[in-house]
Amino acid sequence: MPAVSDEFWDRVIILVDMNCFFAQIEQQDNPFWRNRPVAITNGKLGSTIITSSYEARAYGVKTGMRLKEARGLCPELIQAPSRPHRYVEKSTQIMQALEKITPDLEIYSVDEAFLDVTHCQSLLGNPETIAKLVKK
Repeated sequence: MPAVSDEFWDRVIILVDMNCFFAQIEQQDNPFWRNRPVAITNGKLGSTIITSSYEARAYGVKTGMRLKEARGLCPELIQAPSRPHRYVEKSTQIMQALEKITPDLEIYSVDEAFLDVTHCQSLLGNPETIAKLVKK
């Protein structure tokens, strides 16, 4: 990868991959859950972890793990049933914000997108500057 400079790059693609996306939305919507281990399951009676917060991952809780096994690793684990409509709502807001950076946006999934910012460099700055704007 070339060193970051003020020179324009011939091609710049930024990958946005929002780790722990569902869990972070649950923590945002439920302030008491912030900084606590949260696992998203496939429904209220769900037995499989769809994703987990960074706090839960620190205990070894992983996607695809059975809830019973996850509770063995992390007894204080908070189970949150999946709310797909809420995740789509938040994703739509984020993707609309990204589209303000570049119209050359390819949405790959609810929590991933590719941004071609090649033609934005003269307006927004070097790739590192644009990446910081995307993260913000």
